[in-house]
Amino acid sequence: MDNVGRDDVLHALKYCYEFYRKPFLDIDKQVWGGMIRDHNYTAFQWQEEIRAYMARGTFCPKPKEILAQLSENKERKALRSAEPVAEITTDCPPEISNAWMYWAPIFHGQALPFASNKLEVEVDESLAEAWLLLVNEEAKRTSMPEAVPDKFKMKEVWGG
Repeated sequence: MDNVGRDDVLHALKYCYEFYRKPFLDIDKQVWGGMIRDHNYTAFQWQEEIRAYMARGTFCPKPKEILAQLSENKERKALRSAEPVAEITTDCPPEISNAWMYWAPIFHGQALPFASNKLEVEVDESLAEAWLLLVNEEAKRTSMPEAVPDKFKMKEVWGG
């Protein structure tokens, strides 16, 4: 860590000490500075842990307490990144999925944040109309009339 990062962490510690109504003496600065130098964490990691400690700690933190939390967080993060991410699968036929991916953003006036796969077909007016019918039929079949806004509900599906 560079001197700027170290100084940022020491500033956060000074603030923390003031929060606990303790003076941040030169000896404190030397001890903390050595701990910061001897352990391979970023200034951001140190600052985040100091902030988190202030939310839960009763007394002014000791370097050992902050280091224990930094180490635990590092191990937890390593375990999380080692876990395989399950692939999202669906039983939904591609035609229905494509119809919803096309119409849902139109229904709500915005792109779907979770729709990572783009439509791989060129959607013309007749296909869009067929998909609107399909979306209406699926919403009715699954008893979810609220899935299709009123202005997009088709009379041949919903009646009226």
